[in-house]
Amino acid sequence: MSARFCDLPLAERIERAEARRMAEATEEARKRPGSAAFVLPVAGGVATFAEAGSPLN
Repeated sequence: MSARFCDLPLAERIERAEARRMAEATEEARKRPGSAAFVLPVAGGVATFAEAGSPLN
């Protein structure tokens, strides 16, 4: 028996929303002077780095 909490379209919407949120927050981090933050598109999602130890990484 498979334990499903949502269907595929809902899971895709959740993943897109999370990727968008991560990208937007990291773009804000890039505005700080000396920031090394970046957002890279990867396979339909994003890879992000805001700063060392950040939960956005």
